[in-house]
Amino acid sequence: MNLSHVITEFSFGKHFPEITQPLDNSFEVTHDGASLSSVEDPLSNVPADFIAYQYYLRVVPTTYVAPRTEPLHTNQYSVTHYERTVNEHMGVPGIFFKFEIEPVRLTLIQRTTTIAQLFIRCVSLPSTAPPLSHICILTAVSALSVAYSSARPGVSAPRAGS
Repeated sequence: MNLSHVITEFSFGKHFPEITQPLDNSFEVTHDGASLSSVEDPLSNVPADFIAYQYYLRVVPTTYVAPRTEPLHTNQYSVTHYERTVNEHMGVPGIFFKFEIEPVRLTLIQRTTTIAQLFIRCVSLPSTAPPLSHICILTAVSALSVAYSSARPGVSAPRAGS
């Protein structure tokens, strides 16, 4: 029984720009009765044809809010993939999807910067340079003063500005 499969698209809701769907464009191939990623036990009498692919999905309800649009209610998911060899007495070969829905909701808010905000940020950046440079100079003078006075006990350090 060849259970090779391709998953072109798999989702639990509408698509939004930043979403990643882990199972999109994924595939599993079974060659000559053995899966590419499975290791068959040479001592067992189980034909490698009997393979069960299991996908465990954790679904998280998500609200995506883009600027100037209505909120989009959708879902994201994570996946753990297992495959195992089964025999005719224990287990059923197949492709199985098991999922659980998380009890939390994730809200993604996309924010953009307006032209006015960009202008204010650009104008305010140079205005922070003089106070910052003044603080740096005072800190350097204080550090040098402490270093000078500890290097020459009894001699006072020259003052800044004199």
